Amino acid sequence: LPAEYAEKAQVPNIEIIFTAAIAFLWVLIYKAIKKINEIEKRLDEKINTDNSKLGESGSNSS
Repeated sequence: LPAEYAEKAQVPNIEIIFTAAIAFLWVLIYKAIKKINEIEKRLDEKINTDNSKLGESGSNSS
C-alpha cells in the first residue's frame, strides 16, 4: 500500500469513532429503558399485591 493509505489505516476515521459512540450510546439507552420498564413492572405488581392485602395488613408508607 502507498504511504498515505498506511497512515490513514493507523488511526480510525472520525466517522468510525462517531458511529461507534452513537451505537454505544444507543445500547446504554436501550439497557436503561429496559431496566426502567422492569422496575415499573415490579412496582406495579407490588402495588397491586399491596392493594389486595390492604384490608388485612393496613397501608404501607414505603
